[in-house]
Amino acid sequence: MYFQDGRLFRALFEHNRSRNAKFEDLPTGSHVEIPTSAHLIKHYPNHVPSDLKRHDASPNRSQPGDWYVTKQGETLFEIAKEKYGQASRYLDILDSNRDQLPVKVQHMTRLQSGLRLFLPN
Repeated sequence: MYFQDGRLFRALFEHNRSRNAKFEDLPTGSHVEIPTSAHLIKHYPNHVPSDLKRHDASPNRSQPGDWYVTKQGETLFEIAKEKYGQASRYLDILDSNRDQLPVKVQHMTRLQSGLRLFLPN
């Protein structure tokens, strides 16, 4: 699952309501738009469990840093080890990119390719 958390289902349904009025009846071949979890949390707060709403905080990108595009299956742990020389700095990457990452991402969660992540110095 894209979000690695089924609890965003209702918000995802609301986001796609104009495409399909009944979530019980999604026909094969239907097109569904999948925004970031941060988008769903911000725009559909009434359809998101309260413990997930804390992830809506804006990431801190005011500090110096670089951008990095993920490869399929990479983890934050691996990226931190490669880019910083310290795997424990995955928390810096996580905190700076909550709006780009699945809600329940952890240090060893395999990421999809093409995520553009900010790597603070």
